[in-house]
Amino acid sequence: MTKYPTDETPDPTAQDSVTIKVTVREVDDAVIQNAKVAVFLTSDRTEVMNTDTDASGIASTTYADPTPVEVEIRCRKAASMDSPRYVNFSSVQTIQSGTGLDFDVILVEDTNFNKPPH
Repeated sequence: MTKYPTDETPDPTAQDSVTIKVTVREVDDAVIQNAKVAVFLTSDRTEVMNTDTDASGIASTTYADPTPVEVEIRCRKAASMDSPRYVNFSSVQTIQSGTGLDFDVILVEDTNFNKPPH
């Protein structure tokens, strides 16, 4: 809810919080749990979110600073203990006023690291 001072003019410092939601899937639409998802402001590299996806392949947070604002989304699942490993993903998107950001990421298996054992 936008807050207004008593004279009914918009307060530029008052911000509604919006949701940032990133859903990570494989090419075949299966969700990917425990993928690393980070969101940074492109203006100054401030970290907005840095977390793993849940069992539904979702990473989310709320954002209460001025919008619209441009962000970079980074997603990866390529640690040595991950199987399969995926190619890292990056995309620039915009957190919108009122609606936030709801973005789907499709990770592609990294064929250089997913070789069958000998």
